[in-house]
Amino acid sequence: MQTETTPGTMLKTMREKPPLVQCITNYVAMNIAANVLLAAGASPAMVHAAEEAGEFAGIASALTINIGTLSTQWIEGMRAAAKAANAARKP
Repeated sequence: MQTETTPGTMLKTMREKPPLVQCITNYVAMNIAANVLLAAGASPAMVHAAEEAGEFAGIASALTINIGTLSTQWIEGMRAAAKAANAARKP
């Protein structure tokens, strides 16, 4: 049996098992990103500090990185999180 992957079925699945989504984004987009994820039924976590971003990415269900207004202070955290998410084969 093939699972249907329409937006509606994906949203239903996500709401049944809410994912923890790590968001590394700038301060301008942070509130918007969090609200969109909350509206979809996910749990957003704005974890960007280099000291914790990599470890948190290993716990999170998914990772989003916004480099629209890249800040040099956050690059190390972005790299650590991306490396950990990739190693854990997480989106």
